[in-house]
Amino acid sequence: MHSFSCVSPVEKNKLLTDENLMPPIPILVICPRQIDYFNCQTISEAEKYKFHFLDAPIELSGFSQNFDLKKFLAECSQYIKQHDIQVVLATRDIPSLLQAQLSQEFEHLRGPSIESSFLCLHKYYTHQKIDFPSSQYAICLLEEEKNLSTYIQEIDIPFPWMMKPCTAAYSSSIFKVNNTQEANNGIEFYQKFVLDNFNYLSPFLKSYLDSDKYPLINII
Repeated sequence: MHSFSCVSPVEKNKLLTDENLMPPIPILVICPRQIDYFNCQTISEAEKYKFHFLDAPIELSGFSQNFDLKKFLAECSQYIKQHDIQVVLATRDIPSLLQAQLSQEFEHLRGPSIESSFLCLHKYYTHQKIDFPSSQYAICLLEEEKNLSTYIQEIDIPFPWMMKPCTAAYSSSIFKVNNTQEANNGIEFYQKFVLDNFNYLSPFLKSYLDSDKYPLINII
């Protein structure tokens, strides 16, 4: 048995006309990169979408000195309401936390939970969840006044090491170190340039995650 439908030429033309008159889907891109502007302009059937952009003072690495995530989240919420945004898009690691929270706040938006986004972002907790049997890893809680040699003594892993901040994004600040001196240089770099650039994450994460379950969010 086969099913079919019949549409008169007049009705068909009306359907095609109605389809062509459908308004473009409003999409909000948060914390866009330069390439995002280009991609949104050149995407296939771009006329079907209307892209909006909300920028923020955050580097590709995730580094930022004065980025208030909670304030920016409120701005995103207001923008979504004002412009009837139907899709929120984040193309970087840190903004994906905002996208996740917005998808929980607005019922019509689709996205992951903020906890799942955090678990993908934070390298230590990612390792805990996935538990790669063939890899060895250690975590160092950086303190500005702590002696560098103390960190090395705490890590019982043979060289070479791959070092990276737990919450850094976009493959940034990664070092391959082959000896103690190179490891000291990497840790010193993190103490000087990384600690202050990720402080903005902690207040945001503590608002939406259980700090007893994920105690590292208190220090990021």
